[in-house]
Amino acid sequence: MRIWLGLRLTAAAAIIVMVGSCDSQERRETKYLERGQALFDQGDFAKARLEFKNALAIKPTDAEALYRLGLVDEAQLDLMNAFGNFVHAREQNPHHVPALLKIAEYYMKANHLDDAQKNLDTALLQKPDDAEAHALQAAVDLRRDDHDGTEKEAREALRRDPKNVTAVLVLAELYETAGQTGAAETVLTEGLEKSPSSVPLLTERLALYQKSNDTGKAEEILKTLVTARPQDADYRFKLAKLYQSAGRIAEGEAVWRAGVTDAPNDWNMRRQLVLYLSEYEGLDPAEKEINAYLERSPQSDFLYFWLADLYIRHKATDRAVALLEKIVEKDRLAPEGLNARNTLARIRFAMGDRSLADRLLAVVLEKDPGNHEALLLRARLLFDQEDYAASVGDLRQLLRAYPKDPVALQVLAEALLRQGRIDLAMDTLSQLIEAAPTDPGAQVRLAQIKHLARDNVRAHELLTRVTAMAPDYVIGWEALARLEVETKDWHGAEQAIAKLASFDAQQLTATFLKAQILDGTGKEEEALKQFETVISAAPDSALSEHAYAPLAGAALRLNRLDDAVAFIEAQKPLPAVAHLTLARVYIQLKKPDDAASELDKIVDAGAPIPAAYLERAQLYLTARNYDKAIEVLKKGAELLPGDIDLAVTLAQTEVDANRPTEAIAVLDSLLRRLPSADVAANNMAAMIADYDYDDPLALEKARHAVDRFQQADDPRLLDTVAWVYYRLDKLPEATVFMERVSRKGGAVTPEMHYHFGAILLKAGKKQQAKAELEAALRTQGASFSGVEEARKMLAGL
Repeated sequence: MRIWLGLRLTAAAAIIVMVGSCDSQERRETKYLERGQALFDQGDFAKARLEFKNALAIKPTDAEALYRLGLVDEAQLDLMNAFGNFVHAREQNPHHVPALLKIAEYYMKANHLDDAQKNLDTALLQKPDDAEAHALQAAVDLRRDDHDGTEKEAREALRRDPKNVTAVLVLAELYETAGQTGAAETVLTEGLEKSPSSVPLLTERLALYQKSNDTGKAEEILKTLVTARPQDADYRFKLAKLYQSAGRIAEGEAVWRAGVTDAPNDWNMRRQLVLYLSEYEGLDPAEKEINAYLERSPQSDFLYFWLADLYIRHKATDRAVALLEKIVEKDRLAPEGLNARNTLARIRFAMGDRSLADRLLAVVLEKDPGNHEALLLRARLLFDQEDYAASVGDLRQLLRAYPKDPVALQVLAEALLRQGRIDLAMDTLSQLIEAAPTDPGAQVRLAQIKHLARDNVRAHELLTRVTAMAPDYVIGWEALARLEVETKDWHGAEQAIAKLASFDAQQLTATFLKAQILDGTGKEEEALKQFETVISAAPDSALSEHAYAPLAGAALRLNRLDDAVAFIEAQKPLPAVAHLTLARVYIQLKKPDDAASELDKIVDAGAPIPAAYLERAQLYLTARNYDKAIEVLKKGAELLPGDIDLAVTLAQTEVDANRPTEAIAVLDSLLRRLPSADVAANNMAAMIADYDYDDPLALEKARHAVDRFQQADDPRLLDTVAWVYYRLDKLPEATVFMERVSRKGGAVTPEMHYHFGAILLKAGKKQQAKAELEAALRTQGASFSGVEEARKMLAGL
């Protein structure tokens, strides 16, 4: 009886303790949130973040704590993580109105209006009297050109909260859009009377004055912002820029000198002053400023590198080199000396002196094998030389010590992509996003690679998120527009292009993308005119180079290739891609000599366009001129040593010219650079098995190359594996692989039948061998490597 009573008492006590513990935890979480909010209001964002994280440690699913953490991220301009935390808050509580409004705001700024409206509808359903919700609804209505709805919702927001900044900004934008500048200024003035220190309102008023070229009032606003935020370099930059534009250089300098006074321990402020002096007053004043810093802080060795950078900016490379060599001589193998060697290597590499850059880096890495900057620089140098395998090796070594180095992760992702290792490239970019969450470029690049991997749904999700989190990031909008053009989402493409066109200097890109939409929707005539506009407007730009091929394609469908030739030839000087387009047009017009002439211009100039070398070689091959074809392909392969198509075509041409040893050497060299190049591995092994099977070392190399294909589904790869094992005299294995090939039915070629026949014959299965050899030779005039051997085998049976 006492045992049971004791158990009951113990259980009851446990329940009391548990309830008390829960109450205690809730009180602790509330205190963390309150302290965090107080610190946030004081502008101490770092400490506020810690308090909100403490609250989340107690209750990881608390939507309020996640929302407030998002506010800290936003205040520190980490918009990527801010958006993520707001979304996470909504996931924990789908009715958390502040999080819903923040998400709607981000989507609205990115012009994803349907997504913004969904979140707003949910928020208004929960809290129909919320002033910010009505203000954001006004902003969405404005972007939908519903001006009546905009004014109604904005006025409703101000009725409920006369200090609502969002409503003031929306009304000002509405009036400015309608050309009512005076009304816009009045609204902003009234808003500032109620919220005189509102940075968004001051910034909007500044934009209004700048648009009307009222530099006097713009100057006053900027002075106010600088006074309000003395340590914020951005507003100082704008004020100094305003003075510089007006020719008031000394006043611009004074702005930065005041910044140095206001933030005496902020070396970035001093750096900005040096950069201003360098750009607008010249080398000597900037040099004098750095030397003054050196007198006061002689141990600040980084100032010597500021000085070297200054010399480089002013093309005084000799002075930069002399300074760095002086540091090398003074500090030799001390850290400063190694850093100087690294900088010297970077300069020499930029000047094209790769040999000296290599030697400088070798000295650094001999003394300090894990030197961060030297490894990174050598990896980039190797990447530039298309030695991707060696580049990856250096980067992996560097990342073991610095696993979150964003530059190393970025270069590694690109090197892996060049090697065809798309999954690893995507994994690396995911690590980069984790290491640098505020960098939208990594997310855009990941989206582009997802597109390459045909995962367009995920690519679109990533780009939609980027444009929501960083609505002013032009590259994000361009990538989204290009993706939607390629996936034929014409409506989405038009929306993204419209946003892109709103940015400075992006109108021509928008025109090009619109032309692609017209071309893709059967409006070739209009598309042709737009492509011509792009080329004529900026003949030397990369964008115009991209316009030549689609222009020719539209002209082909309109049966107007002669017009396309006339237009292209009228552009002077022609870029290499235009010569390539002309060559292709001439092929369509049955003018191979003219095509060859255009391709020769590219080849002679050594332009890095693989297709030009391949297509010129093809014209030589059509004329049965193997030597010339090989000459052109060799030139292309030397220029672009990492290009798989060039190397594979060169190797096959060498075989066709009865030079298999040279062919094998070409592919072996490529595989040392790109070990994952499957087509090169397959072709090299096949060539060894056909031409060099008497060499045991060569056969072992072939086996090593093709063992990766043992589980392949492609009959061509399996056939190579079987043929190599046949040459190694491993008949059971060869038979198993060829049986898998034979089950592919219509995909089995005469050469594969020959290989199976040879394997069966060597295994003593004559009847089966005879059937396979007959199948190999059944086609009249059959031609493949080993056809004569097949005939001899069959005759012997």
